[in-house]
Amino acid sequence: MSDQELDFDPDELAMLRQLFRSEAEESLEQVTIRVLAAGSAKPSAEALTEMMRVTHTLKGAAGTVGLGAIVDLSHRLESALAALGRDATPWTATTADQIVEITDGLRGYFAVAGEPAADTLADQIRVQIDQIARPDRRPNSLPPPFVEPPPEPILEPAPHDTPVPEPKAMLRVEPDRIDALMSSAGELLFDRTRIERRVQLLRTLARDLARTRQTLHDSLGDAGVPGRATLVATESELAGQAALLSQTTAALLDEIEALRRTIGELQRGLTRIRMESAKSLMTHAARTLRALRRATGVVVELRTLGEDTEFDKAVAEQLFDPITQLLRNAVAHGVESADERIALGKPANATITIRARQDGNLLVLEITDDGRGIDTATVRDRLIASGQWSQARAQLADDGEILDALLGSGVSVKDDTDELAGRGIGIGLVRQTVSRLGGEVKVSSTPHRGTTFSLRLPLSTALAQAMLFKVGGQVYAIPNVHVVDTTLVDAHVSVTT
Repeated sequence: MSDQELDFDPDELAMLRQLFRSEAEESLEQVTIRVLAAGSAKPSAEALTEMMRVTHTLKGAAGTVGLGAIVDLSHRLESALAALGRDATPWTATTADQIVEITDGLRGYFAVAGEPAADTLADQIRVQIDQIARPDRRPNSLPPPFVEPPPEPILEPAPHDTPVPEPKAMLRVEPDRIDALMSSAGELLFDRTRIERRVQLLRTLARDLARTRQTLHDSLGDAGVPGRATLVATESELAGQAALLSQTTAALLDEIEALRRTIGELQRGLTRIRMESAKSLMTHAARTLRALRRATGVVVELRTLGEDTEFDKAVAEQLFDPITQLLRNAVAHGVESADERIALGKPANATITIRARQDGNLLVLEITDDGRGIDTATVRDRLIASGQWSQARAQLADDGEILDALLGSGVSVKDDTDELAGRGIGIGLVRQTVSRLGGEVKVSSTPHRGTTFSLRLPLSTALAQAMLFKVGGQVYAIPNVHVVDTTLVDAHVSVTT
């Protein structure tokens, strides 16, 4: 079914479709999350009902923006989920994978909507949906297109006393606008610093004025000073002005402190707007690992911790590729075969654990497998063979240095190459991406127990607190997350290192 023509201004239609795409991708993500949460088992009736509600809403929204193909595909998916919910269609070992492929396919359709490739992709998705609804049906047999049917009940009608959750109110704001506000908050910080310096000058002036008044007061102790009465009056006036200046300076400092607190609240509020939980990253990891299992036949389970940890959405989006690469490496290098694991006294199924946590202003992301670990002796030999290390350098290096060198050397611990790994390039790209975000990557490994990659990077890249210092009259700043320790140095004492 081709897209429909609507009576909208082209710019307005483009805006509506962009809004629809954003909402649709979130809806499809909800379907994926519920499928992945159930593992290989069939989701609960409540989960299936929610998945159908999402696809039903998607169908209606697609119709309002003239995306007829999405209307048809959403309807077919909703009907297939209803059949699964009624047990009319069995849930097989591949059903979950098929649903994830369908939601990924629908996301892909948004990118090519209106292009020749869109019709081909839509036909492929129809076949996948048909295989879920009727596994015994031949794949090349397509059901008729959707033509505005009456609404179907979702599994079974909900009881009248079942509360309906209130939809969350959402306000969509372009990231550029938030970034502009963050920049304005940063400018306010500089303005506060400039005002604070001027107030300090006033404070110094008040002290100088007080000293001048005191000197004048001491001079008036001699009763024979000509014009003493006039000077006494002047000294009294100076005393009053000095006191007023001191009070004004103190009040200004109080106002500056209040401004500092307000700016801090503004920064924290704007930062929270950009934040999202680690759940989307964990969902991406689950989807990636599911695809790797299907491609390799390796049986590995995913364990996630810290899904509620929040960090900048821009950071999360940059971490998708590194997480994918680390999972690929874990499956290709780290995980043993089931027979090998059993011989070592391990469970037949391997486990990869992803843990997210906050450490001050840093996000810590740890990816751990319980596999064979990294053979540092092999890495040392290959660093020598590639000419990156000399024999002397290799003999002096400990395991920590060897593992650190693995991150940027382009050396692989695998003898052969395949689609997953083998060239040692991927791990270097992980470090490059994390470094670009202002973070670092550390790796630790224990033979026969597994490997952990630890990614430490700022929670947000939009605004960061920094330590200011002056060298040669020039002011510099270092982000606080990179400051380990500070020392006060006497300007008149030379320091050598």
